[in-house]
Amino acid sequence: MIGGYRELFKKAQDYDLYLRVCERFKVASIPEPLVQVRFHEESISRSERFFETRMYALYALACYQFKKKEKNDPCNENTFQRFTTYLWRL
Repeated sequence: MIGGYRELFKKAQDYDLYLRVCERFKVASIPEPLVQVRFHEESISRSERFFETRMYALYALACYQFKKKEKNDPCNENTFQRFTTYLWRL
């Protein structure tokens, strides 16, 4: 079971979902574009919250890497707080 969007990843739920799909299914890139992405001034990737979005994406990636190695999902509110505290110290 993959599940849907997880509330913990407020700003990177799609990225977290894609990583969990990659854990269970074979995923590949294709050379031609199938969709067109549209950015506008109000989009998260163009706002001051961009750093926060990247932080959530990094956390999703860290959880994915840990789960591949340790076979359990470390993602929860407690580990997120520890992870963000660690990032701020870098």
